[in-house]
Amino acid sequence: MSDYLVDNRAVPHEQFVRRALDPACSVVVEACAGGGKTWLLVGRILRCLLAGVAPGQILAITFTRRAAQEMRERLFADLAALARGSPEQITALLCERGMEAHAARAAVPLALDLYERVATACSPVAIDTFHGWFWRLVRAAPLQAGAGYGLNLLEQPEALLDEAWADWCRTLLDPARAAARRDYEQLAALVGDAGAESLLRTFVQRRTDWWSFSSSGAGDPVQRACEPMRAQLLALAGQDQRHPGAALDEAPLFDQVVKARDLSGEPGLGLRFVLAGALDLHPHSGPAFVARRR
Repeated sequence: MSDYLVDNRAVPHEQFVRRALDPACSVVVEACAGGGKTWLLVGRILRCLLAGVAPGQILAITFTRRAAQEMRERLFADLAALARGSPEQITALLCERGMEAHAARAAVPLALDLYERVATACSPVAIDTFHGWFWRLVRAAPLQAGAGYGLNLLEQPEALLDEAWADWCRTLLDPARAAARRDYEQLAALVGDAGAESLLRTFVQRRTDWWSFSSSGAGDPVQRACEPMRAQLLALAGQDQRHPGAALDEAPLFDQVVKARDLSGEPGLGLRFVLAGALDLHPHSGPAFVARRR
């Protein structure tokens, strides 16, 4: 059986390439790492250019700057090969990119001039990363995007995050930030200093997810975020969720904690606080509750 499928039908490699690189077709290619997706994408860009598509009308987006640079290098290497090749070499290259032999021979004059047309285009082929491309859009319409003038895209923010963390720690010494300091000390008491820093840094990195979640529904977003965990804990404890005001029997939940302890060692202080908080108990009743049941 062929390794290539088109519309769930096994096809030879040549037919697969012909379909994937045909500018008249809309195509989704699925393949594992190293399967040749970049080669196909660059070949499709080349075929689109040969079909008369203006360079500025082509957009290729990838995940990393390295991948984007590799795509640019491959594209211009192919364009250079077309500009310098003999008619036979050009025909062979275009056939490898999915063209029929007679169509490849007819496209030789266009292929010879393609490098110059792409290199001198007022609007070049856009090969960029996701964040790089969207930053271009922001800079093109800064007023609508709410972005300030003269901003630059930071693609390596680790040092800036370290600086922000140090500044934030200093602000906790300000008497006006006493509430924030208490909150941080409580978090550090639950998960330790390193765990608290890791959680807060992760939150900064995933802040857009939180902004989206917090604006997507009514009510306290923290309570909504905790609800799935609360439901699981109540289910473990045998609590009927249709009657949230009913008294909670602590014994089944404690049995689950014992099972977790038997599998992974003594549950830590943080786990007890989480369990207590999820069950609307007083934060300091968790360890005492466990101690009572020993």
